[in-house]
Amino acid sequence: MARAAQDIPNLLNTVPFGRLTNGWFIPPPTIGDSKTAYAIRAIIARVGLTANTPKEAVYFDGTLDGEGQPLTGAKKYTMTFTKPPPFIEPAFWALRMFDATNSYPVPNPINRYVLGSDYPNMKKNPDGSLTIYLQADNPGKDKEAGCLPRGDHSF
Repeated sequence: MARAAQDIPNLLNTVPFGRLTNGWFIPPPTIGDSKTAYAIRAIIARVGLTANTPKEAVYFDGTLDGEGQPLTGAKKYTMTFTKPPPFIEPAFWALRMFDATNSYPVPNPINRYVLGSDYPNMKKNPDGSLTIYLQADNPGKDKEAGCLPRGDHSF
């Protein structure tokens, strides 16, 4: 059992699951309702315990940067929405950051683990766009409300 506990996370990382498009992993349409697709059920149990169906929630997992390289804590990233994502109540959007090695939230000095439509303090840019800062360093007081801090490791 001890060996299985060590081997299963790596094994699950090699199981075909969804597709990669422009650096974003898009899960299969059976997520949240996998019935007897045991590999999908095992992956979901490993990374999130459970999942909603696509009718209830859409999950995108950013894994590569704009240059096709794995996301890393050694770089500073920004994510800019030319128009903030639209939503109709009670819908919402959220950006969360998880450690690439263990799937847990990335610890950070300000204990912020999510940014999204429920966070009205984020300031829009003069042109109406919204920029979120994904970096270890504070981007400055005027941009701090839109910062999702992360450590020095992959996420």
